[in-house]
Amino acid sequence: NSTLMPFLMLSIFCPVLRSNSIVERSSATNESAFYELIDSFQLEHFRSVIEPEQYYPVFHFISGFRDAHSTQFQEFEKFYKLTEGKEYFFETSIRLPEIKTSVPKIQQPTSGSEIQLRCYEKRFENKPEFKSLVGTYYDEFFWRLVPSSLSEKRMTTISLETKIELSDPNFKVLNTSIDLPVEISPNFNFKVAEVIGDTSLLVATSTIAYLSFSKTLKPQVVMPEWPGYLIAVGYLLGIMAKFYLRWSGRGLFKT
Repeated sequence: NSTLMPFLMLSIFCPVLRSNSIVERSSATNESAFYELIDSFQLEHFRSVIEPEQYYPVFHFISGFRDAHSTQFQEFEKFYKLTEGKEYFFETSIRLPEIKTSVPKIQQPTSGSEIQLRCYEKRFENKPEFKSLVGTYYDEFFWRLVPSSLSEKRMTTISLETKIELSDPNFKVLNTSIDLPVEISPNFNFKVAEVIGDTSLLVATSTIAYLSFSKTLKPQVVMPEWPGYLIAVGYLLGIMAKFYLRWSGRGLFKT
């Protein structure tokens, strides 16, 4: 059946296939090869043999997750592996195919066409839904995600969906929809740093309060030097811990 051939070819080329035409890979070389393969498809292969409808596929390349401080994308196996509190970028791109006629053209999405990313709000610190407009036949998207703190490994999913419409009524768009599994692991270093930072700042602040209270009760008494050292060390450790968490991508100072 010639109608199934593009999907068969795509499933051979791509290790993971979802919905219509979705591939999960990380390298620019694979992305380029993927879109070259798309250019070889003919829309006749997406015509219904039962009803006189011409389908128009939305091809979707998922680059996946990368650390906010890195350009290297994580390889997708059975699921993506994330660590609590770290900043990640999730990147993807879409491509609309060319219509092979005497004057080749590419359909443009109508105003209001969009791509959506949704995640479980209890598993991520960011907002649970992102929406980005799709304005051209080829577009790239990325979103910042920060997994929430947890005490043990948890599985969750992020959902990716396109809602694209064309101005030409002769084409029925095959939008994509996929749920990607994600494993979130606790970060022991983050937890230790958080405890040290919070405890140090608490000790320093409590010492200042103690000195002020003691000075009020006994203004004539000369206070020893050690509380001053304790305050300095407490604030120093607290600030160092907070900067470590920020540098590691904990996202404590949100913008």
